[in-house]
Amino acid sequence: MKDLLRKRLGVPGDRLRRRLVICALLVTPALLTGACSSQPEVPSARELLTSKTWKAEDINGRGVVDFSHTTLEFSGRDKAGGDSGCNRYNTTVTFTEGDRLQFGPVSSTKKGCAPALMNQETDFFAALAAARRYTLDSEILMLYDEQANPLLRFSAFIK
Repeated sequence: MKDLLRKRLGVPGDRLRRRLVICALLVTPALLTGACSSQPEVPSARELLTSKTWKAEDINGRGVVDFSHTTLEFSGRDKAGGDSGCNRYNTTVTFTEGDRLQFGPVSSTKKGCAPALMNQETDFFAALAAARRYTLDSEILMLYDEQANPLLRFSAFIK
């Protein structure tokens, strides 16, 4: 192998060895420094909100109807929507300083569903309208009213 390198590079053995050692000494610390010092980027709250679909687990402290599929998805800067358990809906959302937000009027399809689902949908839309603050743990999203009363609890949902 040494002979092949010497022939291809045209460098005598001792000089080749010195050059390889110097290269190794220069390159290794740079690689180690880059590998050790780089911090993984922590996604912002907005990135976490928009990167997941949020499934409702609790609406106004009353849980949710079994097997209903009430979701919230944030898209872009000011859009939100999802499934109310009965109908598809969309709305706007405004984020202000810190943990503050406000949803706009909701528009939805108009399918009829079982009374329990229709009641849950009404409660869900009312809770969205009253929401003014949020907290976000990587897998749990909570929405609160102005007085910090919990309105909605969501868990991250993988489609």
